[in-house]
Amino acid sequence: KDCHWGIIVRGFYQSGYGFSIDNQGNYYLTYLGETPNDYLGNIKAGSHSAIRWEEPNTITALVEGDNLTFFVNEVPIITYQADNSTSPEISWLIWAAEGVSAVYELDDLIVKEK
Repeated sequence: KDCHWGIIVRGFYQSGYGFSIDNQGNYYLTYLGETPNDYLGNIKAGSHSAIRWEEPNTITALVEGDNLTFFVNEVPIITYQADNSTSPEISWLIWAAEGVSAVYELDDLIVKEK
């Protein structure tokens, strides 16, 4: 509880669009911004039955120009039109609230180009 993990596209840990899930079926799409003043927080948050509770999940990000589509376990969860369509960066996203103890196992980051 109070922790989530995912992927950032179109930026690094202090910028870009972060998509993450938690172990209770929730997802979060956040714009971190290119500068601190750009931070928007959660663009969209919700829950989806494709996210497995307390089990491994696979996140896929499909980035085509300014269109971002995020999948969990091969099910599309959210599509968003980004403002930033040129940044090629990609990184992991891991978050835990203060005092939370969590163990993450992240593997198989695969990047494909069309």
